[in-house]
Amino acid sequence: MLSQLRQRLLATQRRLASGPPPPPPLPPHASPHASSDPADARGKRRPLPPPPPWDVEAFLEVARRGFIGVQRAWDRGDLAALATFATEHLFEELRAQLAERGDAPNHTEVLHLEARLLSLETLVDAQLACVEFSGLIRERHDVPPLPFRELWMLARLHRSDPGWRVARVQALE
Repeated sequence: MLSQLRQRLLATQRRLASGPPPPPPLPPHASPHASSDPADARGKRRPLPPPPPWDVEAFLEVARRGFIGVQRAWDRGDLAALATFATEHLFEELRAQLAERGDAPNHTEVLHLEARLLSLETLVDAQLACVEFSGLIRERHDVPPLPFRELWMLARLHRSDPGWRVARVQALE
């Protein structure tokens, strides 16, 4: 399963690096949801939007709260809180990084946060969502805020916890 997550993350990173292709123009009378066929007029496949009952904005709001929650847990070195946000594999990576950091204080102030859903996929065992976070963050009081851009792979396993967990984080800039 973890190899599937990594493969999906690499594919998304390649798509981001090459830039998304522009969507095909719709005829004036067409609706973006009028056809169940995911092929455009040129026969190329295009991703389908999430099913109508799925609320993308609500999901992104939960993702933003999760982003801030992870930052706070990291700053406090709170392993119990990090375990609620991360998959087992990522949690073990974070635990090792916190051990390297030691008791050194950490401060992260999120001044501006944007979230954009890049993809949503359903696999046999899980749903995967790629979210691009960007904004302004300050990691030290004596340094001005800096822009950041990260790709977070979120996973929701069908067989266990129904919540979304961070499976991978990749800095984009």
